Parts: sequence; structure tokens; C-alpha cells
Amino acid sequence: MKLNIKFYCLFSFFCFLIYTPLSYASSDAASEIIRLEEKIQNTPQDPVLNSELGLAYLKSGNYAKAVQPFQKAIEINSEEAWYHYFLSLAYGGLGKHSEKFRALEKTIRLNPKLAEAQFRFAVAQAAHGQHQEAIEHYKTALKLQPSIKKGNYYLGLSYFLSNRYLEAITSLREDLKQNPKHAEASYTLGLAYIQVGQYKKSIDPIKKALEANPQLAKKNFSLFAAESDQNK
Repeated sequence: MKLNIKFYCLFSFFCFLIYTPLSYASSDAASEIIRLEEKIQNTPQDPVLNSELGLAYLKSGNYAKAVQPFQKAIEINSEEAWYHYFLSLAYGGLGKHSEKFRALEKTIRLNPKLAEAQFRFAVAQAAHGQHQEAIEHYKTALKLQPSIKKGNYYLGLSYFLSNRYLEAITSLREDLKQNPKHAEASYTLGLAYIQVGQYKKSIDPIKKALEANPQLAKKNFSLFAAESDQNK
């Protein structure tokens, strides 16, 4: 029970760090780091304190400094999935994608019900072109936490890049229900309609996408192609 309370506190601290404005990082992070380092000197084998220190470094943007406390927490308790997940965030901030990938892989092996880890692992797989594998982890993440921001969009994108266009349409439409102004999802939906020969249906989402995000205008050949095919 004591350990569970500690993890509740750790998770609360994590949420506080993630959702506190950056002004906190500039004004109070240094004193928080000093406080935690002093506490760790007295109890260096406390994995929660080490992880809290790593999170404080994450919030301050010092990803390099965050790595060692998380590694220490893992050394003390290697079976706690959250420590591996937090370590993956530090590696991600450093651009060490192979290390991040391994940390996320370990995280979901220890706790497959961590939706955040499932989602980030899927994103990492997709970045490596492993879309079929990513799809399964996106689906798991969304089952665990349906409200994941842009979750259905990324799932739809991997479906699209796997040539699974009908499934892409379903996921992208679901994303647009949650965020009707998501230009990238709307544009990709239009492209998916084109791929399955539903040219008329493609025009409206592509037009909406171009209105919402003029940067997509350079890709408006897709809209032209759809209108041309419709008029044939």
C-alpha cells in the first residue's frame, strides 16, 4: 500500500510538471531540483525520488540531466514500467530514437495497459516505416484511452500508408468528429477517397483542409485530379 501511495504521488507530480506553464520551469525548477538532490543524498536508493528528480529535469528542458536519475530508478526497480516510460521521454528530447524505442518497448512489455506508452511506441514504429505494427499499437492505445489527441488521425495515417484506404477513411472520419478543424486529417481523408475512386466525396474534405491550412495549397493537385476525374 505504501508503494502504491508513492506511485500516486509520483504520477501526480508528473502531471503537475507536464501541465504547469513553462514559467514554473524558469522560476522554480532550479530550487525544486536542488531540493530533490538534497533528499536523494539522504536516501539515494529511493527510486521514486530519483524519478521525481528526472521529471524535474524534464520540465526544465534538461533532457541530458534527466537520463541519469531515471536510469538510477530503473537500476533500483527495473520492473516499474513508468521509469522506462519517463526515460523514453528523456531520450526523445535528446533525439536518441533507438534508445527511446527500446525504452518504450520495455515499458509496454512490463505494462501493456499504459496507453501513453502504446501510443508513443506506435508513433516510433510509424517513423521507422513499420506501419502494420504501429496500427496494432495505435488500436491498443485508443482502446485504453479513446480520447488520445490525434490518435485516430495517426491510426488513419498508418492505414493510408499501408494502402488500407477504407480503414483509413473510417479512422480519419472519427478524428474529424473530435476535431472538425483538423486540416491534415481532412486532407488525408480526401486523398483516401481518391484512392478508392470516390472522387466526389474527396472534394469537400480537401477544400476544407485548404481553407483551414493554406500551406496545404501546394498539394492542391489532388483536388484538381479529383474534380477532373469526376467530370470525365
